[in-house]
Formats: sequence, C-alpha cells, structure tokens
Amino acid sequence: MKQIFGVLIMGLCLPLCMAAQSSLFVAQETFADGERQTFAPPGSLAWRVSSASAVQMQDRTLVLTAPAKGVATAVAHLAAPGEAVALPAGARLVAKLRLQVRGPIGGAVNGLRVGLLHVGAQRMARDGAVPSGVAEGYVVTVNPENGGIALRKRTTQGGAWIAALASGLYPALPFEGRAKRSALRDGETHELEIVVQRRADGSGRLSASIAPAMRSRHMHVALDGGPVPAQFDTLLIALQTGLSSVALEGVEIRVEPEA
Repeated sequence: MKQIFGVLIMGLCLPLCMAAQSSLFVAQETFADGERQTFAPPGSLAWRVSSASAVQMQDRTLVLTAPAKGVATAVAHLAAPGEAVALPAGARLVAKLRLQVRGPIGGAVNGLRVGLLHVGAQRMARDGAVPSGVAEGYVVTVNPENGGIALRKRTTQGGAWIAALASGLYPALPFEGRAKRSALRDGETHELEIVVQRRADGSGRLSASIAPAMRSRHMHVALDGGPVPAQFDTLLIALQTGLSSVALEGVEIRVEPEA
C-alpha cells in the first residue's frame, strides 16, 4: 500500500485535477446556433433584452446597441427557475466574456457594465424593461475614458439591477498610458474576466480584468468583508448612452472548487 500511495502522489496533478478538483462549467455560450432564445446550458443561454430593437444576432455574435437616452440591457439566467449556481466556501466563480466594442465609448461614467447576480424569483421571462427587483451580487463597470474599472457590490435592496449599488469596494482603477489607448479599442476583441472567491468566513476576494487578445491585462482587485452570496443565477450586461454597441462573441462561466 505504501508503494501504491507513493505512485499516486507522483501523479497527483493529473488524476486529482481531472476528478475531484475539476471545474463545473455553468455556461459555454458561443452563439453557434445563431439565436438567443434557447435555454440549454452550458452550451446555450436564453438572452432577454430591455428592448428587442436593441439587439441583433450577427455572425455568431449578440450585438447590443445603446439607445439615444437611457440604458440597454441583456440578461441571461444561468439556471432553471427555482435553481441557482452554488458557490461553496473556498470556491471561485469565474466569468469570461469575449466582446468587441463598436463605436466610441463616450463619456458616460457607467459605460459598459457586467453583473453577476442572484435574483431568485425576480427573473426575466421575456424581453421588456430594464430589469429590477430584489437582487444581490456584484457589478463591474468599465470605461477607459471616464472612471476606469470599478467593482461594486449590490446587496438585497430593490430597484434596477444595474442601479442602487453600494459604493465601490475600492476606488475605481483608471486606465493610463498604453492601457487607456488599447482598452475597449473600437473593433478589437477583448476578454473581460470577473472572479468572485468566497472564503470560509463569508468574506471574499474579487477581481476584474480586461485585455485585448494576447496582451497584458488591466486588473482591479478588491476584498469584500462579507457576506459574499452563496448562490448566483444571472449574468447582466448593460450599455449606457454614449457607447454605440458591443458585440458579445462568447461567454464562459465556471465554478472552481477549493484548491
């Protein structure tokens, strides 16, 4: 038995990482089917928008366009009604979005917003108004021209899911120099990554980073004294007036167990 155990330790990274330590993929949306109505996760999510005129499906991308005034939103629920994605103590929720900004981002402070939320019964069953109701979680705002990257927490208050947020967990991290010139450059694909880690004591570590393909990342990290939500069920994308449109090329969301 001792000899067998020794052999297992030498090969630890392969069998354990592929079994007990493997990630749970919640979403692997590539829009390969060319539509936004089918809910069959992880390969296909159903997307609900604030206005049907604000969204188009083009060449395996979901294109969301900001209105002349106000905000455009796209919402995808990650689990069936009455269910949610569990985030156990020690685990990390990792969301990666491949997206392309089309047109000037403008001076709107909020710019592009991406939220990971738990909304429970406050689901969007169809296209309609900007979603609202009791929800908790986190919203990341990105705007190279005004505000940089900000990490914000939403507690269980009501109101629009993109509004009524607590103050930033840390002051916004501005883009400077080369990062400012390259971040969300018109027509260039970027990867936005959001990570929520829930610790055993209920506190958490958050990070948000964005980078053009194959370039260095601009990252913002914050600590949340808690409580960090133990469940998530919704991905929210919002565009403020002044940002022409964003083409979403793919979404990957996974839960990584405690190392």
